[in-house]
Amino acid sequence: MLVAHRNATGRLVGVLFFASMRFEPMEHWRMLKRVMVHPDLQGLGYGAELLAEAERVARAWGLESLRLTARGGLGLERFYTRCGYREVGRVPAAIRVAPGDDRDDITMWLDLR
Repeated sequence: MLVAHRNATGRLVGVLFFASMRFEPMEHWRMLKRVMVHPDLQGLGYGAELLAEAERVARAWGLESLRLTARGGLGLERFYTRCGYREVGRVPAAIRVAPGDDRDDITMWLDLR
């Protein structure tokens, strides 16, 4: 788990979790789960810093790649693309936010090799 705090105040900014697939053929990469930045602090660069630190940690662990999923309809895939990830899959209407509001589940991949 990575936790980000504001230097000046110590306020919680965001978190992300590394998840192993617990399957030997997949031990060379990790899934990033729950990449979150507090809504009041989004757009200030904290998310990009959190992902950069996750990349640094992953490289230090000797990992070859990182994977994450994002909810469609929010422009998150553009943010992750700017951070070096590429879209490698999309499941249409896989996330039901509310009746009549279905979103795509987007898989993003960062190759660290």
